[in-house]
Amino acid sequence: MSKKLVSLFLALLMIFSTAVVMAESSTITATDMFGRELKPGRRKLDIAPTWYVGLDKDSDWLKQCPMDIISDFYVRNVGGEAIRVELAKPDRYEYSVNPPKGWKVEKRDYGFDVIGPVGLERGNTSFTVTGRNGDVTKTMAVEVDIVPQAYAKTYAAAFDGEFKLDVVNQSAYVQNFTVKALLPGGWAVAPAEVKTGELKPEQMTTLKFKLVKAAAIDPKAGIASPRLSIVNSTGLQVDYAPIIPRNWTMRSIKPGSITFDGDLSDWDFADPIPLLCANQITSEGGYKWTPENLSGIAQLAWDDEALYVAARVRDDVHVAKTGTDTLRGDALQIGLHPANRLVGADNAAIEWYISAANPGSGSGKHTVYRPAAHAAGLASGQLAKDSSVYEISVRRNGNDTCYEFRIPWRDAGGVRPQAGTRLGLALRLTDADSGAARGAAAWGRGLESWAPSSFGSLVLLP
Repeated sequence: MSKKLVSLFLALLMIFSTAVVMAESSTITATDMFGRELKPGRRKLDIAPTWYVGLDKDSDWLKQCPMDIISDFYVRNVGGEAIRVELAKPDRYEYSVNPPKGWKVEKRDYGFDVIGPVGLERGNTSFTVTGRNGDVTKTMAVEVDIVPQAYAKTYAAAFDGEFKLDVVNQSAYVQNFTVKALLPGGWAVAPAEVKTGELKPEQMTTLKFKLVKAAAIDPKAGIASPRLSIVNSTGLQVDYAPIIPRNWTMRSIKPGSITFDGDLSDWDFADPIPLLCANQITSEGGYKWTPENLSGIAQLAWDDEALYVAARVRDDVHVAKTGTDTLRGDALQIGLHPANRLVGADNAAIEWYISAANPGSGSGKHTVYRPAAHAAGLASGQLAKDSSVYEISVRRNGNDTCYEFRIPWRDAGGVRPQAGTRLGLALRLTDADSGAARGAAAWGRGLESWAPSSFGSLVLLP
């Protein structure tokens, strides 16, 4: 045995032993870890791991049973598949499992299989394993990350309608999945159904589709958003991914029909712009994204005088900033290209930052900021300190933030609004929780690193 190891256990022995000073006689009494007086003379040290459980104070030293879980304490699991719990000497010591409600436990030679119901939704749970040696017990927790059998991720459609879907087999077994397009009226995707082929555990395949036709969705009809459904061999839907068109349409409204009060009930959120998909997220500084952390939807409308923008954002921590630091907090970033992404005309594109932060002076309550580099010759800096050009409302309600913003056409690069007009558009939600961790959700490219020719396309409808 090495000198370092012997030194380690001698140090542990010293920790377990206690020196008691007797004030009356000025003598020192040495005791062991159980408080018994140690007799003078040499003591033989029987080396054994001190983290063993089930100490017997009458034993010569710490040679007891090693009750422990050999397998991982944090596992990922698909509902219906067994979690293998391997134990130290399961045939010699008494173990029991306290599973989550609805789960079952099956005893095995190596320990236990803990099995949840088929089709569990994504989430987290835990269970405990208790080992017993005589009157001594040790309880160990196992944390479980519940995931779907497959993970699906779509990418926004290109201008020609083509888009990709990634499918990952998260099961511990080989799987075959079928991808089916679930579409409302007026939508068409090719192919409408395709098989992934055999996928080994953790294997990913990428499938190609084309969005042939898209149309506005009436929310009153109770129709789900267009999506690709991933179905396993038993016919169970194990995941789905939204279909995100690159072109978006907005309808005209009657002047005065929208009140800027943070209440979005006067907006028609038929066919909203999604800002809530994993493939729309970028992060930095260790930012951990979840839908509760950052997700939202947006909608636009227009009349002869202005463009209207609304967004509802779910964010558990709200940190608003202003000025050049606006995007380092929670904000709505808007990019508009009056020339509809014409190559070589990036200098015509305009940008706005919107946040709940007070601009710092004047009568304005919220931030409307435009960087000089992206102002297209218009006014830049703080635009809502005293100006009545813009109407804006930002209201926080629980974990939701509602934005309403009116952009006069005269301050949008001279757009002449009429049915059929096409504009370049990009939207981006930024999120900052603490420290350097920041995330963002974007529709249309080109805002993170200014490239207006990569914006999405917006069409004005009657």
